[in-house]
Amino acid sequence: MAAPRSVWGIDIGQCALKAIKLREVEGQLMAEAFDVVEHPTILSEPQADREALIRQALETFVSRNDLTNCKLAVSVSGQTSFTKFVKMPPVEAKRIPDLVKFEAEQQIPFDINEVIWRWQAFPDPDSPDLEVGLFAIKQSDVYRMLAPFAELEMDVELVQMAPLALFNFMAGDHQTAEKGATLLIDIGADSTDLVVADGPRVWTRTVQLGGNNFTEALVKAFKLSFSKAEKLKVTAATSKYARQVFQAMRPVFADLVQEIQRSVGYYTSLHRQSRFVRALGLGNGFRLPGLQKFLEQNLNMPVVRVDSFTAVQLAPSVSGANFSENVLGLAVAYGLALQALELSNVNINMLPGVISAQRRWTKKRPWFAAAAVLVSIAALATALRQWHDWRILSADPEGKQRSAQGIQSTYNGYSSDFNNVVQRIGAADAPVKELLGAQGYRSFWPHAIELISDAVQKAAPDQALLSRPDDLKRTRPDPAQRQVVVIESIQSEFKPDLAAPNAMSLDVGSSGAPIMGGGEGGPRGEGGEGRGMLMGGPMAMAMPSPGASAMGGAAGPTGSGKGFRFVLTAHTPLSRSNTYLMFNNFKEALEKVAQERYGTDIECVGCKSDVIEQSAGPTGMGYPTAGGGEHNMAGERGGESGFRPQTVGASTEADQGPLDQAGYPLSKYTRFRTVFILKVKGDGVPTLAPIEITAG
Repeated sequence: MAAPRSVWGIDIGQCALKAIKLREVEGQLMAEAFDVVEHPTILSEPQADREALIRQALETFVSRNDLTNCKLAVSVSGQTSFTKFVKMPPVEAKRIPDLVKFEAEQQIPFDINEVIWRWQAFPDPDSPDLEVGLFAIKQSDVYRMLAPFAELEMDVELVQMAPLALFNFMAGDHQTAEKGATLLIDIGADSTDLVVADGPRVWTRTVQLGGNNFTEALVKAFKLSFSKAEKLKVTAATSKYARQVFQAMRPVFADLVQEIQRSVGYYTSLHRQSRFVRALGLGNGFRLPGLQKFLEQNLNMPVVRVDSFTAVQLAPSVSGANFSENVLGLAVAYGLALQALELSNVNINMLPGVISAQRRWTKKRPWFAAAAVLVSIAALATALRQWHDWRILSADPEGKQRSAQGIQSTYNGYSSDFNNVVQRIGAADAPVKELLGAQGYRSFWPHAIELISDAVQKAAPDQALLSRPDDLKRTRPDPAQRQVVVIESIQSEFKPDLAAPNAMSLDVGSSGAPIMGGGEGGPRGEGGEGRGMLMGGPMAMAMPSPGASAMGGAAGPTGSGKGFRFVLTAHTPLSRSNTYLMFNNFKEALEKVAQERYGTDIECVGCKSDVIEQSAGPTGMGYPTAGGGEHNMAGERGGESGFRPQTVGASTEADQGPLDQAGYPLSKYTRFRTVFILKVKGDGVPTLAPIEITAG
């Protein structure tokens, strides 16, 4: 097992470079080294050469420490970064990145193409909303910060914002309260970072007040130089002018407390259930005498100065006294090292993507080199093999040629035998495929019949009342308004190419054998022996205008693919114009049900209809009447079962011809024909679920 890798967390502050080296050994964090390199002058002073001072500090750091095989993580100041926390509505997880990107474009106050931005979600199990943190830094600021590291060939693998590193420190070192919110106050030279840890939630703010503001107050009060005022501030507790010193700094104390109170108030206004239970003090600014007590009195919460780390064990080579002396300034570096060890709560990396890609390619270079070596070896081996074969053949060319010819002849014999076996298998495979093909589409027909039945039921809402004639007459007293359909026959024909001409012809002669309803009556009574059929089901139809016959006409292409052409012949008591209106209902119902139920497994890709005749009724076919047996249009009755004719007023069956179940003359029915195409996918539509039949 490889030894655990060490990491360096490096925090470059205004006054010093602070770094800590951590390693995780069997679940225990080990501080192997730390370093603090003070700058000759504060980086924010007007006369300071910031880049030169940082480079000088890094050179000193590299000369004093071993960075071999170590991962480097560095911080950027909260002053140069942008942080925003937004709440997302409860949406699907796959939509969150798009919503976050939209929020980033709206919230980040810079051109989105000029910044490096990242985001991380902070889910709260007690809230349906998702809180997301947006974090951004200008690309120019990141590259400027990384420039001294690049000059010294220090490969930085992690860039993190200082406030988020502080949050990782709080969580990783167990400094947060078990219940309630914890406020961390890190007082630096120019600014103060405020970090709230509230369960899984994090919130940060950077206040533009720091230790230098206290020093500047002394400069103004006592007319001192900045360096002398800084020295007076540090020794204020033991100075004989202590009272005057604290009196001069009192306005800065008040401003700092006011900014902290504003931040706490703003956070509690966003999260009304949160309660602050403690505050942590960090940064060398907390060395200022009286500051801790002043904050406790004004914030009304305990303020604890962090003087030690709880989750880190010091290596024997590390001085415990020196480490404790610098603990206040090492929290950011500690949080960076925790993230580099993948032990942190916040995991975003602000390192530019271009640099990350370059690092990945650099790591892969040894593998590319190894692959190139292997390819070269393979090519050399091939050449050596060819040279070796040439030497053998050149020793006895005739004998080796005869041997090679014998091997070639044997190979040809085997190849011929193999081809013969393949041909025999192919010949035997054809009838097997034919038998299997006969079962193709076996699951299609129940679904097709169900589809047609549902379409008729939706297009003819009075269909169910045919079995209850009294209800039908009460609901629809005018027979010509009864929306029912009596299906005479449904004929089908398989179409291997739906783009063929006449695919949408209403001519029955182009259709195959009927699948229900028996034969079909001709327009004027010729032929047909089938029985009329009552059923419901959706059918989609491209409607001609009323009176425009489509009989026998060829339709345009219905699209490529294969499917079945259906011809449905039926009649209805509706008038000719109302029948055309019902056609539209057929079309919409068939298309809608096919789409909702079967998707692309069964598609209605074309449909057209026309009225065949009116007032003649379904001639030349057996038909269930309101009397008994079956009647043809001549009034002849066959069989003894069924219904007997009913009388309507003074009229009889002999006067009006056969009647339907509700006593309406069949001679007044409108007869129509519909042709439609059901396109199928695959063989036998294997993805369709079986039709479930339950007891009614």
